[in-house]
Amino acid sequence: MQLRERLFLAALLLVAACIFALPHLVQYWGENVKVEGDDEFCGLMDKTGKNITTIRNHDDIFGELHEGIIRLYNANACSYFNDKGGLIVGNLQAGNDFEEGRAAAQDRQQKWGFLGPDGKWLIEPQFQEVGRFGEGLVAVKNKGERWQYIDANQKVVIPPRFASAGRFVDGLSPASEDTKKWGYIDKQGQWRIEQQYSEESDFCGGTAVVTLETHGETGATNTLKVIDTTGRVLLSYAVPLDLRDLTRKAMQGTLADWHDDDPLSCYNLVDGLAVRLQNDRFGLTDVTGKWVVPADYKALRRVGKDLYVAKKDENHVGVINGAGRTVVPFDYQAIGDFDGASGLAKAIDREGGPLYINSNGRVAIKNKIYWEKVGNFSEGYAAVQSFEKPMVLP
Repeated sequence: MQLRERLFLAALLLVAACIFALPHLVQYWGENVKVEGDDEFCGLMDKTGKNITTIRNHDDIFGELHEGIIRLYNANACSYFNDKGGLIVGNLQAGNDFEEGRAAAQDRQQKWGFLGPDGKWLIEPQFQEVGRFGEGLVAVKNKGERWQYIDANQKVVIPPRFASAGRFVDGLSPASEDTKKWGYIDKQGQWRIEQQYSEESDFCGGTAVVTLETHGETGATNTLKVIDTTGRVLLSYAVPLDLRDLTRKAMQGTLADWHDDDPLSCYNLVDGLAVRLQNDRFGLTDVTGKWVVPADYKALRRVGKDLYVAKKDENHVGVINGAGRTVVPFDYQAIGDFDGASGLAKAIDREGGPLYINSNGRVAIKNKIYWEKVGNFSEGYAAVQSFEKPMVLP
């Protein structure tokens, strides 16, 4: 066979292979999707599964959308983009998500300040450590100093005096002057709940979770308490000494984001119900301590209004309501929080593939072959990282 004939036959075989493969490519990539480039890209996806924004990613980690702004970061850099993919500010050392119109960020000199939505400094970088803004105040400190609270205009509202300090919610912030016991202060720096607790959490909806460790002749014991803003105890029961670590490990099947939420917050009273731990199993009790849902689950966490992710074992995670009725079948490895804007939650199927479901258990967005990593829905959108760039055709 002549060389020209061989080349012609090879070309025919290649065309035939492409024609055969085309239906299968459409099946995986979708009829309106084409692929360009070899880099990784991060984009925002709406609740229909359509990519609306694309950002070149370069292996960065992406956060969730907060106040219309998404954060991309790695060990050495942090940048902020708007929901259209436009760069707001980059070349930062580190940063947190936006809340109350500002984000804590660290410049290349490793000083912390606060950015506005336009990427300009509202509070110039000058602090060694900063907390989270809450109700117009934030805790800040420099090396060798104690924590103090300032307002958005950098005015000192509560002078430096705390060894540890938290965030204001419901008019109160956890704080400690000696690092051993926690209490709660008001915005004038006065103690409203005296320092007495071993561990604390922010208030939420008028209640907070604290623990009290005591030592006696028989050893150490730990008691969890749910308190109101006056310090009145609403619920109280014995828990393990390592409750925080135990909770982190147990809740792995619930896709909990502990950057924003402390593990102790899992046990707070919400709508009259509280997750409770008993003999390494989780259930639900009412405000009187009466069991509403027996402690039969390896993990249980509130992920939406009257919705709780429940874990039976590693391959059987579902969602129940406050009465214990199954609303999402136990067909998953993990399920995250339901977003209020889109109504969707990220889930991991038994093969390890990510997808998105609604609160009725219906799959709203199936797993895509080009997904590398996907995030939780927030404010109606989810961040998605692709190993190649999906571009939606007009």
